[in-house]
Amino acid sequence: MPSPLVRPVGFFVKWEHPETEQDWSWPIRTYSSPPHSPSTRWFRAWRETVLGIILICVGIPAIHAAPAHSHALYEGRTLEQWRDAIKSLDPRSNEAAAAVPGLLAIAKDPHAPWFSRRQAALTLGRIGPQSASAVPEITALIQRPPTDEDPTTSIWAVQALALWGPVAAPATPVLIELVSHPATDSHLRLVAVEALGRIGTADIRSLPAIVRQLQWHPPHRDGSTTRSGQELDLVSACIECLDLYGGEAIAAVPVLLRFSEDREERIRRAVAVTLGRIGLRAEQAAPRLAELILADRSEDVRDVAAISLGQVGGTELLSRLLSHPQATTRERAATGLGWAPADETSRNALQIGRNDVEPRVRMAAIEATQKRFPDTVLTAPLAAREMAAEDRHVRIRAVRFLTLLGRQAHPAEQALQSLTNHPHPHVRQSAQRLLDGLSSDPPTNPALQNSPGKAVPDRPERQ
Repeated sequence: MPSPLVRPVGFFVKWEHPETEQDWSWPIRTYSSPPHSPSTRWFRAWRETVLGIILICVGIPAIHAAPAHSHALYEGRTLEQWRDAIKSLDPRSNEAAAAVPGLLAIAKDPHAPWFSRRQAALTLGRIGPQSASAVPEITALIQRPPTDEDPTTSIWAVQALALWGPVAAPATPVLIELVSHPATDSHLRLVAVEALGRIGTADIRSLPAIVRQLQWHPPHRDGSTTRSGQELDLVSACIECLDLYGGEAIAAVPVLLRFSEDREERIRRAVAVTLGRIGLRAEQAAPRLAELILADRSEDVRDVAAISLGQVGGTELLSRLLSHPQATTRERAATGLGWAPADETSRNALQIGRNDVEPRVRMAAIEATQKRFPDTVLTAPLAAREMAAEDRHVRIRAVRFLTLLGRQAHPAEQALQSLTNHPHPHVRQSAQRLLDGLSSDPPTNPALQNSPGKAVPDRPERQ
């Protein structure tokens, strides 16, 4: 049996028997002699030995050269020490302020690994006002041309500015140029839009720049026109960033109303959410939001539009929707009233909702009542009665409502006692668990007491 050959491959050595091993390094065989002849075996062994020596000669200098820069010092620390320090750094501490010069030196060093530079820049952004002096330096990195070693410098530099928020206001002109220039990479443009939104009213030029992007990319109402995926992402990002301005984005309402007719569900949903975040100053959008509740083909858009209609002060319209023949519309109206101003109109409308013939409408009205007019003497017994509803989802909402009330659900104790004899086993078990909770006096979460059992999050999430 021939002796095994040593096959050097890079820095690894593999022992093999040529008679039984196939040549996996070279997919194309060009031998003129049989594959297992002595001459072929000798040539393969010679070829692979020479190749291994070449790779080792090239690799050894690289091994010695690679860690050379890792020993460079930044404010007296190596990169490894900085990585460990960043992991435990509290951005609000005095230690964070003292770390700014070293972090900035790493971020600016073109010879440092790109991931170390990115980590340093993002940490500077998280530190916030204490590292404001680094904003111009990080902004200058955006204008540095990308290299093969680090093509993402501009992206992580803009991400750092976004983390700074209003502190990065001096970078607004550079960010506007990125957003407006047609040659800007699509990913970089999206990050720049977010940075402008987070700078917000700290620079009055940021909002008009975002609105201009929406004006340059008008809505697509039907299938007669086409839109690229990059354009769709840009429009969606611009609309979503407008809600960061809150009521200051009132100037964008006319543009948003036009996009409420877009054919894309994600665009219409983003518009509805943003109009709600603008709040009472967007009251002119109330009729359009009511139309979305009634006619939009997406159930999700209808749900969000109901919440936003309450946020913009559309109490009268929501009150009218409580008389709609469809129970789902009345339920949305009751939910929306939980976000409307707590005035007498809302109070009277919610009373109508609590007397609705549909259990889910009543339950939505109970939740909204507790959210806007907290009164467990009124809402807890009503929720306990809904635990006996035929609709399983209504029963779950009622149990969750009372569970979140904690000890404040005591007014429902008598109703819960009667439910322990209910023919449905799940109702009996739920009632007994709630009674046990009342007797054990569990702690309550004050943050949940004003809005227990709500079917939607406090701020409708993006998708």
